[in-house]
Amino acid sequence: MTDKRDLELRLVSSTSKSEVDEEHARRRLTWPLRELTANLLRTVRGAGKPYAVAEQIFAVANALQEYREAAGCWPSEYDIRTALDRDARWPEGKPNDDMGYGIDEMVDGSLQIAASQLVGQMPQEAAGRHQLFEGLKVVEDIRAKNWAAANKSRKVAAPRKARPKL
Repeated sequence: MTDKRDLELRLVSSTSKSEVDEEHARRRLTWPLRELTANLLRTVRGAGKPYAVAEQIFAVANALQEYREAAGCWPSEYDIRTALDRDARWPEGKPNDDMGYGIDEMVDGSLQIAASQLVGQMPQEAAGRHQLFEGLKVVEDIRAKNWAAANKSRKVAAPRKARPKL
């Protein structure tokens, strides 16, 4: 007969405790970093919660320190970029259509303009404007094609003939 202990299932993982701790710390950093960044962007555009910035900075600093303690180093450039990736909202990849591309170009250009204006970087601001208008051109071209197709498919009513007077 088999011993009861022989029938036990055990979960075996090749991931060490330190790697698991590092991943948890990375995940705990993501939200405070995104929340601070979003609030700063909204504040730059005249909305947001400027009164919450200090508290959010402390939350990010604490999450960074927790990451350093778990990983033995600060988060990498890749970790920070991944945490702030706007496309992370698309689990299966962002939509790949021209309209989406045009809008993304406009958003990216707008972000570049705002960031460059804050620190007085005129060449980077010009690059942002170029990107914004390239995206706008894509969107306008699509809208013009859609408008033309819609008008072409509409039946134009023939003008009514005047009824003869009796």
